[in-house]
Amino acid sequence: SKWNIDTYKIAVDTYRNAESKEQKREMERLIAEIKSDFRSEISLNDPKLKKLRKLSGELFQMTQQTQLFEMSKKENAVWNKKVTQLTEEIKKLETEIEDIKANKIFENAFEWRFEFPEVLNDDGDFVGFDVVIGNPPYIGIEDITWDYRRFYETVYKTATGRFDLYSLFIEKAMQVKQPTGVFTYIIPGKFLNNKQFVTARKIVCDNHGVTVVKIDGKVFEDAQVDSVIVENYPAVKYKYKAFKITMQELQSISETDVSSILQDKEIIFRLEINTKFDNLISKIESDTLRVKEIAEVKDGIVAGGIKDLLFVDKKIDKDSHKLYFGKNLSRFHLGKTAVWVNYKPEEMMKQEIKRQGNKRTGLWMRDKKIFERDKIIYRKVGKELIASYADKGIYYEQTIHSCHITDKKFKTKFVLGLFNSTVFKFYYRKTNSQGGDIFPQVRISSVENLPLKLADTKTQEIIEAIVDQILTKKSQDNSADTTELENQIDQLVYQLYDLNEEEIKIIEEI
Repeated sequence: SKWNIDTYKIAVDTYRNAESKEQKREMERLIAEIKSDFRSEISLNDPKLKKLRKLSGELFQMTQQTQLFEMSKKENAVWNKKVTQLTEEIKKLETEIEDIKANKIFENAFEWRFEFPEVLNDDGDFVGFDVVIGNPPYIGIEDITWDYRRFYETVYKTATGRFDLYSLFIEKAMQVKQPTGVFTYIIPGKFLNNKQFVTARKIVCDNHGVTVVKIDGKVFEDAQVDSVIVENYPAVKYKYKAFKITMQELQSISETDVSSILQDKEIIFRLEINTKFDNLISKIESDTLRVKEIAEVKDGIVAGGIKDLLFVDKKIDKDSHKLYFGKNLSRFHLGKTAVWVNYKPEEMMKQEIKRQGNKRTGLWMRDKKIFERDKIIYRKVGKELIASYADKGIYYEQTIHSCHITDKKFKTKFVLGLFNSTVFKFYYRKTNSQGGDIFPQVRISSVENLPLKLADTKTQEIIEAIVDQILTKKSQDNSADTTELENQIDQLVYQLYDLNEEEIKIIEEI
């Protein structure tokens, strides 16, 4: 081409800053001429060229080499068919390659190298955007087909576990912005602390400052999620800032160094960071075991696309079990349910595959053993733990999670008492960023990281006995006032965690 990158950049800049309509039209004509004259290079190792060389070689051998024996009528027909097929494939490839060189693929399309020449250097190499801003699609893994999922997992570091598509957009944003550029997205609040986004949060933190803005209220009419704004900003390198925004104001919540965020292996983006609270949290965590060290925390049943077959209104056979939902659960009480689960994993999965086709199956029946054991159950949606006790045979849907104690040194109802205590309410609220108030979710990773003090047998038995009294009262009347009994548990928990009057006052003020 007779044009170069610098010429095109000047033409685009002149077009955008034209001093008259005539100058704008002239630049528009020049830009169109440059685009039409532009030709792409195609590598000798390009798959299309490789295939073209291979097919051309096959055709040459078939048509140019002398046959030792005359072909039969049948052999000749096969030969003619093969030659015709090769000729057509070669012509098709030649057309595709020429279209690439002549940029036919860019006709009537948005090609950022043409529209944003500023992101190229003088040699035409990509150097990056100054700003990447947007609202990426929120698409869960259950709505991503298997072939796309496998592709994403090979290309993106953030495509692990039960990833969401917007985490890939975050990774791509960091790739296409220039080193001093700004990235800012509006995304679901669960990004701040969900275990699945650890890699994405680390990418956002690396060598940059981070700003998080909690948005009070609903942002999009059709999006049933809490939203936050996450920004990666090199100008405030190594600083982490959190804000809250309302219709009236932007309010600063907290500020710290990014290094303190990275010290936590799960790289949680906390909204509230307060030295007074941090010291108290550290004290609560001292000399404890995490829940994941002494228990198994499990999800509930996810119906996928066969809810009508899986969740039924009456008992069908011996594989039918009462099914409980988050709405049935309150503190120290599990209410009644009119729903049954048709628990036939193999049969249900066949139905799910049949309905979903090429889409990823969304059915999760869970291992039967997690239902056929005693456990603590808690609501998935809430600003704090709302937990109760469940015997063997209690089956639950995904709006409930369970915690089964595996370490015999910890009594189940003792741990339940801790879960519903004021200390744990304080700890959970101060260590978990929900990002909003529409549907705050209690993440499995958050429960797994709760700090448990190992009390002596006597203390555990006392708390266990009080919990039994509360459970009995609530089973008789869920509206029964158990405040005094719950206060007794709180006092024992304060002693267990060695908290003084000032610390107790801080905890009870939340």
